[in-house]
Amino acid sequence: MLPVFAITVLCIATWASALNDPLSDLPRFGTPLNNLTVSVGREAVFTCIVENLGPYKVAWLRVDTQTILTIATHVITKNHRIAVTHSGHRRWCLHIRDTKETDRGWYMCQVNTDPMSSNTGFLEVVVGEGSVLKLTRVTRAHMGPYLCIASNGVPPAVSKRIVLNVYFQPMVWIENQLVGAYEGQTLVLECHSEAYPTAITYWTRPSNETITNDNYKVETIPKGYEITMRLTIKSIQPQDFGSYRCVAKNSLGEMDGKIKLYRIDRSPTMRRPNTRRDSKKSWKMDHSHERNTTGMKDEPMLKGVENDDEQVDFQSATASSYFHCHLFANLGIAAITVILAGGLST
Repeated sequence: MLPVFAITVLCIATWASALNDPLSDLPRFGTPLNNLTVSVGREAVFTCIVENLGPYKVAWLRVDTQTILTIATHVITKNHRIAVTHSGHRRWCLHIRDTKETDRGWYMCQVNTDPMSSNTGFLEVVVGEGSVLKLTRVTRAHMGPYLCIASNGVPPAVSKRIVLNVYFQPMVWIENQLVGAYEGQTLVLECHSEAYPTAITYWTRPSNETITNDNYKVETIPKGYEITMRLTIKSIQPQDFGSYRCVAKNSLGEMDGKIKLYRIDRSPTMRRPNTRRDSKKSWKMDHSHERNTTGMKDEPMLKGVENDDEQVDFQSATASSYFHCHLFANLGIAAITVILAGGLST
């Protein structure tokens, strides 16, 4: 009987991230929380800018009553006038519709770091009496229509609609400032701005030239005093890599934002000479001439393993040994089994 020697080599590759400064990874507030002044019945919107949020959550609280209003995108309070919205997990807004005098007080934007990080702002609810409505420390949040209603108890009541516009210089923010792509790819860069009067917007290329040629498509999507700027690069060429600027400009000032586009190399293609593709998406070496000479049969090591990543299966047989190798790139695990069989002469 032939003695059989089995040698199994198992290599497990693990990934470890580099240790960075822990403070640099923590979320931070981009701007202080503004105080708001609104009239009874109007909507109040607090805006909280959080940079580098990562896995942490943003919550809104009513300070004086210690009431949790929202956590992340979920509304906790039973007050149906409360809502929360966000833009790219960076810009978090607390909406208080149909404000009442009881809504007056301090509100807090809080991030669940250790210790907790918080930003507070005060909501002033104004009850307009008489024919004059005074607004103090006016911001762009006060923009919109106001309704002056007169009634003496005898219907019908009469009203006058007045639209308030607040002039302010452009503000620009970008959700993704570092973007990777490979040559030939189609890519969309996005930039947001706010301004009144409405800003003139445009993009510049890495060479600081204004974008005009056919390889680019520029779109502007207005929504009130907000504008979303989109730049589509139809087929990225080597000269397209670099820093892009989105610019917003009105009569009160100019602001820009930068997006850096860097190159990503395509994954190298594995070359397998004299191979063929079977119906199970596995590659197999054809050694029929060896099976004819030795009478040995190929036996697959693994069955029923299929996934989106590539599975490589080489099978061969010789007069003295055979070799199987399976590579699973998605698990980061390489397993190699070598079985050597040798005979002793008698």
